[in-house]
Amino acid sequence: MKILISAFVAASALMAETAPVRASDDHCRYVPRAEWRSMEDAVAAVKSKGYEIREIEVDDGCYEVKAFGKSGERIKLYLDPASLEVVRSRNRS
Repeated sequence: MKILISAFVAASALMAETAPVRASDDHCRYVPRAEWRSMEDAVAAVKSKGYEIREIEVDDGCYEVKAFGKSGERIKLYLDPASLEVVRSRNRS
């Protein structure tokens, strides 16, 4: 029984690592992790657009960035992890 449980846990972990990650509402396309640009590149791309970054994380296959815009408004950006293009943005309250 222990062997069966161990095999199940190992298989589940492997599936979680290899399963495609999809963004909610399909805003980010599936990109294998090997093709993702680094988080440092994502930070540089957002800063080059004039945003002041407060937080960046991976969320549902996108880089999710919480930042302040040029006029001080709070904004959330979702970046495609391969191209670093903004695929969605919204004001935060």
